[in-house]
Amino acid sequence: MTRRSTLQRLSLLAASAAAITGGVLLPGTALAAPGAPPAAAAVQVNGLRAEAGQWQVTTDSPSGVSVQLPGKPEAVQFTRAADGVDGRAYIARTDYGVLALTVYDGAAGAEDLRPMLDSYLQDASQKASTNVTSTGTEESTVEGRPALDAQLAGEDGNVGYVRFIAAGQFMIQLETVGPQDQLDAMNETYLQFLAGMQFPGSDAGPTTDSSGAEPF
Repeated sequence: MTRRSTLQRLSLLAASAAAITGGVLLPGTALAAPGAPPAAAAVQVNGLRAEAGQWQVTTDSPSGVSVQLPGKPEAVQFTRAADGVDGRAYIARTDYGVLALTVYDGAAGAEDLRPMLDSYLQDASQKASTNVTSTGTEESTVEGRPALDAQLAGEDGNVGYVRFIAAGQFMIQLETVGPQDQLDAMNETYLQFLAGMQFPGSDAGPTTDSSGAEPF
């Protein structure tokens, strides 16, 4: 498979993932759906501020990438036969938004980050039936890997953040989407989410070497 066809397939998968996290879950009605875990007291778990009894480690076995999510996530499988490329999404809902890790299988470099974001925004807008745009972007590196952070805004009043990391044989996507009036809680939770991500073989408490790690 050529690099161009690989990128096209990854972009299509990014669009599929956007349909789940940035599209289907973007409207406020979806955020209020049953299954969102109730609020709980904040505690320290492995140095991270967490909601008691809810945060747990989720690992994507093919890539070895792990994250901490509030509660057991919904897992969505993408296949080459149905979606054009293999990949997996892990989605967790809270009272104030959605967190998701998506891993795409396929060679990915720094030049692929912007096209991935463009595909995400285009499909999120289509699936959510509202214009979803990026209000700011920042290039960064995460443990030496090229990354792109973007702020998200929907005309329906929902906001969020998405991060793409080009990790060699995988493209990693981390995101949060939720209502504007819950932005402070979303920011805090998203920072935990980013801080809790680990690549295989990395030390506990992964580091990020860019200010792009934080909402901006």
